[in-house]
Amino acid sequence: MTTELQLPSGELRNYRDIVEWLAEEVNSGRLAAGERLPTQRNLAHLLGVAVATVGRAYSELARRGYVRGEVGRGSFIRRQSDRPALQAIAERSRERIDLSINQPASGDLHREALSHAFAELSRDSSLASHFEYGPSIGSYPHRTAGAAWARRHGLDVSPDRLIICNGTQHAIGIALRNFARPGETVLTESVTNPSMKALARFLGVRLVGLPLDDEGLRIDSFAQACRQPGVKALYCIPDLQNPTGIVMSAQRRQEIAKCARDNDVAIVENGLFDLLMPKPRPPIASLGIGRVQYICGFSKAVSAGLRIAYLVMPDVEEVADSGAIYATTTMACPLMAELARRWIEDGTAERLVAWQQEEIAERRVLARRFLGVGGEPTIRRACPHFWFPIPEPFRAEDVVAAAYRRNLLIISAEPFLIGRATDPFAIRLGLGAARSRAELKSALITLRDILNGEPEMAAPIL
Repeated sequence: MTTELQLPSGELRNYRDIVEWLAEEVNSGRLAAGERLPTQRNLAHLLGVAVATVGRAYSELARRGYVRGEVGRGSFIRRQSDRPALQAIAERSRERIDLSINQPASGDLHREALSHAFAELSRDSSLASHFEYGPSIGSYPHRTAGAAWARRHGLDVSPDRLIICNGTQHAIGIALRNFARPGETVLTESVTNPSMKALARFLGVRLVGLPLDDEGLRIDSFAQACRQPGVKALYCIPDLQNPTGIVMSAQRRQEIAKCARDNDVAIVENGLFDLLMPKPRPPIASLGIGRVQYICGFSKAVSAGLRIAYLVMPDVEEVADSGAIYATTTMACPLMAELARRWIEDGTAERLVAWQQEEIAERRVLARRFLGVGGEPTIRRACPHFWFPIPEPFRAEDVVAAAYRRNLLIISAEPFLIGRATDPFAIRLGLGAARSRAELKSALITLRDILNGEPEMAAPIL
């Protein structure tokens, strides 16, 4: 049934006004999940605007994740869990505290490092060369710096085994494209970074989630899945797994690598969180077992905005010849790659990682204090994402909605689920996303107050 809208008292002059009005109707709970909006023609008539104006507003609402369109049926309000997991990025404001994003903390050290780097770059006589086209796989000096960064992660590789990508998501896409074709299957943990689902749709591959235990991906489930037809690769995060924070044991890494080799299944290993650990464990890629591509970069331990990632692989030329880099991005941004090179070589990147470790450790202390969580393994001390089980009788979606009404953005477990994985009734807090420890403390107090009150069984906030 089509929703009967309560029209606003003021005039809606353009499509942005319509977007803000309908978004507020959803955020306030006056429009609930599953309700159908009027047709574009009918709403245009009610508001006295052009049909095209309403159409543009509906398109923007769909882009933000508020509505979904169904061919022949109309536009419907989405459930909170249907919203794109990273949509909150577009909604960031000074009034809201956003813990829904998993990004590093930043401070004066970052601003000083950037100021110094820009000043140095401005005096470099070769600066203009970084504004020109270069090799798709990256220049040799930039790949040499990438190899040095990979060695910091525990991989002794030459620049010839490494290509430069525009961030981790791009690197994952290139790696999976190297192994799996449309219609084939990629295995992953039962909960993983939500962007994997978008990437799988883009590549046309099928994702199958496998359960975790305290030592990481369960070997029995992995071995069984490897025997299924069409399984080509495993994507995994062995260290400080996102979102759970689980660290895969050394023995489990050996077992996973051997099982993958025996069943001719490739591995794409995300190592972005490795450097945050007090004592990083050897990557699966360092074991020398099977076909493993390893990804490292800066977005979790240094800076989310430094969109440079290094993809280590057995055969760079195969990827270069396939044209995958050229087709998807032509080349990684040379100026960003040069900034990354300078920070690696002069020790700035290392200092920023050390600062990040200490800052996140302090923020985890705050999270445990205000959410009533006891001790945890030392190995997770600097994990930037805090996986928090929701206590009875609360539902995660209601806690997310209640937090939103208090200008706090958090994310439930649902967007992380792969396939029919069981919902663990948890939320993930991005501790580094708060602009300061004081802001994080305020957010944690808000969340604590929600959980200390009566459950608010309101319609989910989209």
